[in-house]
Amino acid sequence: MSIIEREQSKPRSLFNRPAETPPPAQPARRSPPSSPEREDPARLRLAPGLELHPKVYGSVLVSVVIFMISAWLAFGRDGETDYLLLIVGLVFAIFAALPTLIFLAGRRAARGGGERKAQSLKDFMESRVETGSGQLAGRQAWLQVAVIPLSLALAAILIGLATAFA
Repeated sequence: MSIIEREQSKPRSLFNRPAETPPPAQPARRSPPSSPEREDPARLRLAPGLELHPKVYGSVLVSVVIFMISAWLAFGRDGETDYLLLIVGLVFAIFAALPTLIFLAGRRAARGGGERKAQSLKDFMESRVETGSGQLAGRQAWLQVAVIPLSLALAAILIGLATAFA
């Protein structure tokens, strides 16, 4: 019997290794050291939408409103442009409504489930927020959520000023 035939006759595991070969050892996962500023998300039992402070959601809404007002003031000069700005306004209304609905649904779920009281802004800034890629400080989470709407609002203001003085 050739070497190839012997290898083909050996039973294989799911990962195409010979069955008698033990799987490679996996390094033990270490949990991060516990410290006062790291809070266990399972212990917090936050309803979806309440992981962030209400002012985070407010900053997104204010940014969207500023964007729309400055775009309308800068470019709303004729009927066709007003129509296009209306469409953009509807898209941005949806953009603003999604986080608002998530927050309101979380607040409603927390009211019904008797969850913990709302955090103060200072506590939120110092706390940890669980994200899909790990934990972030509250201030970092706020920055990540608000950077795009704030940038769009600032850009709309600057473009509006540039067109007004051009």
